[in-house]
Amino acid sequence: MDYAPLTSMLTTLPERAASLIAVDAENMAKWVIGGDLRTCCGLLRERSDLRHRLAFAADWSHRNRCRTELEREGFTLVACRNPHKPKQAADFRMTIDVVDAVRRDPALAAAVGAAWRLVGLAP
Repeated sequence: MDYAPLTSMLTTLPERAASLIAVDAENMAKWVIGGDLRTCCGLLRERSDLRHRLAFAADWSHRNRCRTELEREGFTLVACRNPHKPKQAADFRMTIDVVDAVRRDPALAAAVGAAWRLVGLAP
């Protein structure tokens, strides 16, 4: 995995700026299990104040390696169920929860999404 975009974004932030990471666990399970989640969180902790860790999936009732890794990294597991649009349920919930986190914590300066789309958020 190329971490250059993440590292570049983090170097443009004020020192120890607040950050957030949101993961669509169903689409990113191999990324989580393969160690990239641990590396990404390590970079965020090293260069920012990683305040929020959110992971989204339709069902967290079963235990698996992805869930174990997310819990080890201190993620809040968010269940996403939408009977009308089940394929987009995690996307919708992730968007709403990230916007809500920014509203509650205006110091957030960076968010990292599960698909490696990096978004800078103004305080």
